[in-house]
Amino acid sequence: MSLKVQVCTPIPDEAGPHGPRRGRLTFEWVYARSELLEPLTTTVIRRWSLGHTIDDARNTAAQAAIDDGCDFLFFLDWDVILHAETLHQLVQRALNYPGHDVFSAVYCCRHRNYPAPLVYFGDDYKLGYNWTVGEVLTSEEHDLTGFGCGAMLIRTSLFPKLSKPWFKTTKELSGNGETEDLYFLRKARLEVGAKFVVDTSLLAWHIDPSSGVAYNLPHDSLPIKRWRERAGVGPGTLPYRMNIGAWEAKDVLRLANIGQSMTGCGTMPGGQ
Repeated sequence: MSLKVQVCTPIPDEAGPHGPRRGRLTFEWVYARSELLEPLTTTVIRRWSLGHTIDDARNTAAQAAIDDGCDFLFFLDWDVILHAETLHQLVQRALNYPGHDVFSAVYCCRHRNYPAPLVYFGDDYKLGYNWTVGEVLTSEEHDLTGFGCGAMLIRTSLFPKLSKPWFKTTKELSGNGETEDLYFLRKARLEVGAKFVVDTSLLAWHIDPSSGVAYNLPHDSLPIKRWRERAGVGPGTLPYRMNIGAWEAKDVLRLANIGQSMTGCGTMPGGQ
């Protein structure tokens, strides 16, 4: 029997000149989404969640994945641009890590001069750069505790084990509060000891639809410096393309990341 994966994109409303309207999608996102490869021998169900709050959209998608008998739920957010192999590779990670529950690519925060990867460690959710692009981060080996929902693959079997709501935006933490992704991961960790995996060979772009500016791992960050050293490449080499927003159509599949190897990494053709 083949696997079944639900791919869900929540699109919240935004303010428009005549009242609320659907959030905008960029050409870059649409093109990358159209090129996303389905995992081998897998049935993919596509779902759009329109006009809901993000936490409500994710809760509804999770219930739909259960009702449809899906093995996995994959969240692809409307502002996260993936390499075509991302879903396939995350499903392969899940098959090779049968004791783990949630899997993710890496993307960075937006609206900052120095984008920080949304990957957190420890009970206090500290940002950390002590990893190498291409490395697999896990709960056990790296004390991985949090990451964003925008490119997240979840075993559907996890949801019935947890209390509801599964996703909720709260004000329980100091500062800006707790977003629905960290709420879900903390709940899964504390209630059933769920385990997580982040595949850092999958570097996604995080694009601001209103400006068209996209963000990725900074050029001088430790994970990229260590990747260059391991790969034996020059100081200007990057593990992703730099011409986002100014592509020829042929460039889109080389948008991001490194060679899609399960065991190593190298520069994409045309890396600078």
